[in-house]
Amino acid sequence: MWARTALVTRTYPATGQALTFRADGWFNMTAAAQAFGRRLDNFWILPTTAEYLGALRESLKISELSTTKRGHHGGTWAHPKLAVFFARWLDVKFSVWCDMVIEELVRGATPSSDAFKGPSALGHSQPGFAAKH
Repeated sequence: MWARTALVTRTYPATGQALTFRADGWFNMTAAAQAFGRRLDNFWILPTTAEYLGALRESLKISELSTTKRGHHGGTWAHPKLAVFFARWLDVKFSVWCDMVIEELVRGATPSSDAFKGPSALGHSQPGFAAKH
């Protein structure tokens, strides 16, 4: 389910690629897969993905860990916990960076926060949007 929330763009310093997160930590998997030259469907068919999804659903007591949105800012978006697991499939160093960005967003850290100074300095916020899912 989509809530009206701001989109936040962060630039991954290793590649210079701009990636989009929601302010609540959800992450655009489609854009990230494309940036790394990977196909998202290859992630979904992995046995380890199914195992992780099951364990995460059980642990968090929620069923929706990803959602798809069409149109502007479209793609498959992942729950913050799934996003880090997915990012690890793309690249280990990228997953560490994503984990830091997501933690910053979820905690509401500002660019002046010592704990999250690095990721905050890498991007800018975009105006809010409303999704239909």
